[in-house]
Amino acid sequence: MQIQDVGLYRNNPDKSWDEVYGESETDRIKNGEAFVTVENTGSGPEAITELIFSGDVPNPIENPRGSGMHETDRVVVSPGETADLFSNSFPFGSESEDGMGCSPDGNSGQFTVIVETRVGGNRVTSTYNVQYSGSDEMTDCEVTITEA
Repeated sequence: MQIQDVGLYRNNPDKSWDEVYGESETDRIKNGEAFVTVENTGSGPEAITELIFSGDVPNPIENPRGSGMHETDRVVVSPGETADLFSNSFPFGSESEDGMGCSPDGNSGQFTVIVETRVGGNRVTSTYNVQYSGSDEMTDCEVTITEA
């Protein structure tokens, strides 16, 4: 399993956000959530059982309630296929006491995405650089994510 991409609603409005979270969900909720695109590079199906964001995100959660994925406890990915995992732990929502927030002058750091799989209990991790700028509030923050 490989992590291919990580992004936010505000930077990727073309993803199936309404389909996943429902059209009635507010932009505040969508703006706090993230997607992670994974690819199964193995020879058999694999089940993703947990999605974790740690490090310099506004709301890092090492032990999310449930799987950390929106309304599912696992996502099965067939060999050679990709899948978008949608978070349910608001990693880019309001700043928690452990999290990094936005600043008009910019804050930068690194965060790690952890995808836990069922077969062998493997953890796939990928680290990203992140910049938060343009506001004191996460709702108006410009978030730039690049590979570390």
